[in-house]
Amino acid sequence: MHRERKPSSSDSIDRSRDPEPAQAAGDPRATDAPFALRSIALGGVDAVDFAQAQFTLDVDTLNPRLWTPAAWCDAKGRTLTLMLLAIDDAGVQIAVPDRLADDVVRRLRMYQIGRNVTISDAGPIDSSHADGWPLSFDATRSLIPGTASTPPDWAAWLAEDIRHGIAWILPATAGRFLPQMLKLEELGGLSYRKGCWPGQEVVARVRYRGRVTRTVAAFRGPGDPPEPGATVAVEELEGTVLYAVADPEAPTEHTGLAVVPFAA
Repeated sequence: MHRERKPSSSDSIDRSRDPEPAQAAGDPRATDAPFALRSIALGGVDAVDFAQAQFTLDVDTLNPRLWTPAAWCDAKGRTLTLMLLAIDDAGVQIAVPDRLADDVVRRLRMYQIGRNVTISDAGPIDSSHADGWPLSFDATRSLIPGTASTPPDWAAWLAEDIRHGIAWILPATAGRFLPQMLKLEELGGLSYRKGCWPGQEVVARVRYRGRVTRTVAAFRGPGDPPEPGATVAVEELEGTVLYAVADPEAPTEHTGLAVVPFAA
């Protein structure tokens, strides 16, 4: 069972810009899922250095064309967006929820002054493509950026992400959680040893001097999925919903991820 509420937050993502999930016929996002993924391309000779300076992942250590989880944080170390990031000969590709894509592009461009880097919306994403790039945490799935001829069944895709603990952030939860709370370190998407990135001092201080008080947990229940930011009971703990979808194996039920306190 879950109890929904309207979240309150001082995050810096503009929620007034949050589009509704697409429902139009022919739109590759048209789905029962709460969101789809969209690709953003970073090009130019400084693309890798730019990504290295902005995101939690050590981009210099990546294998080409391998999607790896990462985050972009604010100055307080709170996650503005989770992403999948990959490098190729053209630069850096990132995949983010479509409901955040426009705002991420807009905000990234604020930091490109003095760098030879282009930042552009590369469009929808394909899956199950012969030339697809695998996921670092699930070699059975792949994505290829900037195309939409075979978009995934996003509801089924997100159900698999839930199983793997991929803690996607949406406007209702942006700017609220440290990357450690989203288990990003366990997914290989958080580096304490590379150079500085937004929020790095706060995130490192929590690791070395503090204590992470919350974590991600899966939940399930009957009926329609709760909205992101709603309150949900997870094994007697009160959590904040990140996202949820109808369970592909039990359509009258839903499954999702929430951020919950560590049990005492």
